[in-house]
Amino acid sequence: MKANIYLQMQESTENFETELCWLLEHLQKSEKKKKMIIYVRSINLCYRIFLFLTTGLMDSNYFKPGIVEMFHANMDKETKEHIMKEFVQEGGEICVLVSTVAFGMGVNIPDVDIVVHWGLPSSGLAYWQEVGKCGRDGRCSYAICYAFKRSITKCEDEHLKKAVGLDTCLRISVLKHFQLQGTNNASLTQLEKDSASECSNNECVMSLCCSVCHNMCCCNNKDNNMLKTFLSS
Repeated sequence: MKANIYLQMQESTENFETELCWLLEHLQKSEKKKKMIIYVRSINLCYRIFLFLTTGLMDSNYFKPGIVEMFHANMDKETKEHIMKEFVQEGGEICVLVSTVAFGMGVNIPDVDIVVHWGLPSSGLAYWQEVGKCGRDGRCSYAICYAFKRSITKCEDEHLKKAVGLDTCLRISVLKHFQLQGTNNASLTQLEKDSASECSNNECVMSLCCSVCHNMCCCNNKDNNMLKTFLSS
């Protein structure tokens, strides 16, 4: 998992209108919009979140055709190809893509800024692969997972379930889970040292690693709202 991706995982309600209000506000007010993928666990949720965003934009007169799209297995081939082509294109019209797991396998999109998981993924491998869609151009990027209760229950990966509410580094936890699949031991050792180190500014490894490390960070000028700061950068 790339070091340029800030990881945030949190328990949440199932009320996406409240939990994702920051996203709608960003689309409404920001001149420099971030490119995002919102992964959902069902086609029904894909439709509902897509309608929430598009309706919110139309109601506030910020709607622009194509700025938000959805992608799922039941769409026709022509629509899928159009969305795929437009979203892969750097600087394309689509800013937010609400998608099931049908999107993304084998597709390289270099400029995705944020990956949102609405609901805990089915496995740690799925989480790993989907988070890896952001920050491929090396820029700082953000991955946030909203683990509402029903999604935790449906998750088939006990290790990933335990990551919700974790009090130790989320990145280390995920990497250790895949250690036998080729993870470099030296890299893990260095991460563990960094997560245990003291800090005195807001550029330390801890404050930029994940939400757990950020909470433990002792930086004098620590940013208390990493997502808001990232959206405005």
